[in-house]
Amino acid sequence: MVPITEADVRQSFASLRSYDFGQSTEPLERVDAYLRAAFVQTELRPVLEKELIAALDARVPPGALKFVCQKLWSFGTDAGSAALARKLLDKDARIVEAACFAIGQRPSQKADVGLRAALDGAEGAARIALIQLAGDRRGA
Repeated sequence: MVPITEADVRQSFASLRSYDFGQSTEPLERVDAYLRAAFVQTELRPVLEKELIAALDARVPPGALKFVCQKLWSFGTDAGSAALARKLLDKDARIVEAACFAIGQRPSQKADVGLRAALDGAEGAARIALIQLAGDRRGA
């Protein structure tokens, strides 16, 4: 197996940031392959997580955002909690739901603080998703 470089990762994430539903899934498949490779090539883990977090803060289409949130759910650490908490404040319920999924059952005080802050201003489906997340997390 050819070692994956940081430049390879950055290039893949550049492609991922323009992905949306209905397009070729090649960028998603490439990032998935890099995430699997990081279990052997462990020095890639922080690079990949940093790129996932950066994608959250970038203006990416909903398809890319959902993918990033799914990967942070399974691959991320508490480092992404602040960026995910910012997505809980979004006006688009689909984005809030994706962020709720990513936070899921991961124990994180940062996520709990962000969740409580987001509940104050949320409405409609976004508020329902946040309430469900608070219940799942056994939040006060």
